[in-house]
Amino acid sequence: MNQDEDYKLDNPIWYALNETHKQYAVEFNGCKFYKPEYSPFGGMGKGGDTALATDQYSKLTALFYMVGDPPIVGNSARIKKQLTANQMILYKPFPFEITETIIRLETQEQKKELYELVNLVQPGFIRGKTTAMGTYFGIYADKQLVAVSGERVEMNSYTEVSAVVTHPDFRKRGFAKQLLKQTTDKIFSDKKIPEEELPKNWNHYPSPDALKSIGKSWIELGNFCTLQIPSAVNPIESNYLINVKHPLMEKIKIKEVTPFRIDHRLSKY
Repeated sequence: MNQDEDYKLDNPIWYALNETHKQYAVEFNGCKFYKPEYSPFGGMGKGGDTALATDQYSKLTALFYMVGDPPIVGNSARIKKQLTANQMILYKPFPFEITETIIRLETQEQKKELYELVNLVQPGFIRGKTTAMGTYFGIYADKQLVAVSGERVEMNSYTEVSAVVTHPDFRKRGFAKQLLKQTTDKIFSDKKIPEEELPKNWNHYPSPDALKSIGKSWIELGNFCTLQIPSAVNPIESNYLINVKHPLMEKIKIKEVTPFRIDHRLSKY
C-alpha cells in the first residue's frame, strides 16, 4: 500500500471505481456506482450531482449507499438512514498464527452459503455477484459454514476487508480473528506497484535510479512479503521480488525447481 494515497480513503468508492474496479462501474452525472448485482455502493466525484445521479441509479436498485459526504437526493430517491463508519488501516500483518482450518470459498455451493450467512447477520450488504470482486474465506463447523470474511472494495493501494461475520450460534470462538488474519495476509501478499506509478523509462536499460528508490522503500517499510513488478522484456508477464525478512516469508515454500534453458538460436556467435 502507498500511504501517500491515504486521502483516497475519504472517498473510497469513487477511487475504487476509477482504478482497480472500474470494470464494475456505472456513472451518472459525475457519480460512480457499482453495478447493483455486485455491490450497493456509490461515490461522488468532484463536481458530481448526487440529486440527478441517485435518481438514475435508483432505477436500477431499490437500496444503495452513498459513501462519503451526505448526498443531496433527487425526486426518486430518499435517505432512510445515515451511518457513521470508522475506517481502520492495517499497515503490517497481524503477529499471530492461524490455528483454525480455513477454506477458500470457490464453488457455487460455497458462495451460496456465504451469501445466506452474510444476509442472515448483516442483510443488504452483499449481492449475488459480490464474491466476484475478491477472495472470500470461511470456517466450517458441524458441517455448515459458520464464519466468513473476504475482499470487496479495492483501490490500487488499499483493499477493504468485508463480510466479517459469524453465525450467532458460533460466536466467541475467535473465528473472526482467524479469518481477518487469513484475509489480510492474502491482501499483503497480493499488493503490487501499479505500472502507472513507475517512471516513464522504467523498462529502459540500464534501469533508472528511481526503481532503486522504490525497491529500497518497499524493503524498509516491510509492509509486503512479495512485490509484483512488470517484466521489462515481455509486457504480459511479471516478476516477483521476495522480502526474506518479512514475517510471511516462512509461508513461502519451493515446490519445484525447473531448469531455464536459453534457446541456442538466440545466442551470440
